[in-house]
Amino acid sequence: MAPPPAPLSEFFARYPSFKHDPRFSVTQEFTRLAYEKGWAEDGDDWNKHYRKFLDELENIAASSVHTFFIRGFPEFIKYNATGAPKEEFSRLATQMGWKKGSPQWSTQYNELMEAYFTDFRGAMNDFFMSYEDEEQQELENPVCIGWVHNPWNSPPAEWRRLADARGWGKNSTEWRVGRIAFHTAVEEDFDDTFGKSEHDSEGWEFLCGVLGVKIPDRLNMDGKRAAAEVFSTECKKELAKAYVNIYDVLDSVRACGHVQFFKTEKDLSDYSYEYGKVFPLHIAQSNGALMFMLRSIAKWRDGKKPTGRKKKNKADAPVQTAEGTIGLELADREGAMDTLAEHVQSLKVSGGD
Repeated sequence: MAPPPAPLSEFFARYPSFKHDPRFSVTQEFTRLAYEKGWAEDGDDWNKHYRKFLDELENIAASSVHTFFIRGFPEFIKYNATGAPKEEFSRLATQMGWKKGSPQWSTQYNELMEAYFTDFRGAMNDFFMSYEDEEQQELENPVCIGWVHNPWNSPPAEWRRLADARGWGKNSTEWRVGRIAFHTAVEEDFDDTFGKSEHDSEGWEFLCGVLGVKIPDRLNMDGKRAAAEVFSTECKKELAKAYVNIYDVLDSVRACGHVQFFKTEKDLSDYSYEYGKVFPLHIAQSNGALMFMLRSIAKWRDGKKPTGRKKKNKADAPVQTAEGTIGLELADREGAMDTLAEHVQSLKVSGGD
């Protein structure tokens, strides 16, 4: 199994003294590189190397949003490639002198939104954008007013940012129903990307390719194309050997993220809890790709070893998550979703947090 290289690894490899850490975003890594090299921001050296960085990012990321900013406006040298696209547009408009509502502003904003929904569509984006106020969606002042969704963030980090902005205390009603809706959206997007059923051969083949896992030969010994069920089974045999974080896998295709491979389930557990990238096992509902790729990591938490003791019925037990214990039964899931919809509507009506 040969994991794919980290995004922009070739760019950073041109600076041998710099130790690239793919756990951080590419813009964070460029900032570290610039600091190490002594390039003053906005100086000639910084501008020259950052332009190369942006050009290479645009080439490998296959992102319509990056293309809009990097290729469309090369003079926007301070483009933050991991910043919220709406906030970056606000900065661009200021630099270009576009007055809000002017023909130029409207034309470019519409082009950005077309690019945005090419890159980011699906349940997670719908979930997060539902919390943006109408004023934010119209770009009155997205930097200063409330909360603006940043799709480049890893989903768990973006969820925590939303919860903090809304003032949802852990285990509050808002936090509990919102978290269930968030994880439901994650599962929907993961399965839409990598396969909704156990015999979705195209999805399993794509997932193998993303992870650099050896893809089984579709031709059987008689030279005939293997049935979807047979091929999917062979793919899953290879994927079962991979210990990877499902959020990293999703980020690798949606935000040019890096997938780190772990040697053991415990190593994966340590990483997932340390960085808050935990998907509660009991919430997964389908037999798609996400359910298959999840690992039982809670048993390794805090250095504990599996005891082999019989577990209680998970429908009756509290939910164990990275943040704590929630006494919300699985049977309440649909009710929680209804509660969330009602709560979001009340927030929009009242304007409160």
